[in-house]
Amino acid sequence: MATIVSDRPSLAEDLVDPAALVVPFEDELAHVDPSDAALLLDTALRRISVARGAIERQVGRRLLALKRLNGFKKLGFRNQADYMIERTDLSLRSGQEMMRVAEKCETLPLIRRALDERTISVSQARLLVRVAEVGDEAAWIAKA
Repeated sequence: MATIVSDRPSLAEDLVDPAALVVPFEDELAHVDPSDAALLLDTALRRISVARGAIERQVGRRLLALKRLNGFKKLGFRNQADYMIERTDLSLRSGQEMMRVAEKCETLPLIRRALDERTISVSQARLLVRVAEVGDEAAWIAKA
């Protein structure tokens, strides 16, 4: 399969909703009812999680492209693990999992779209790509 890597650098706005990064500090919540504060924090955490998922998806796609280009060695690294630890601060296992999801999403278009549209989370996608096949993706997404 052809590897397509854009020359256009990703902008933070492309990956993260700026509102997702606005989290109230504890002193700002001091005058708020604890139940309301919990809801505010929950909303902020869910937004950050969505942003993290979008970033993880992009990291996985780019790591997979780099792997296919044998880019780790071309950049002077002995292997994937060295690259991931030094350049991305990821463990080998985390990076491999991101690449696995990215690769499976190439052949599972409904899961890819659900992930891109944030219908499912990255955690759900990790589980779904282990069991879903082209013919039954929609059913698995519905169960998620």
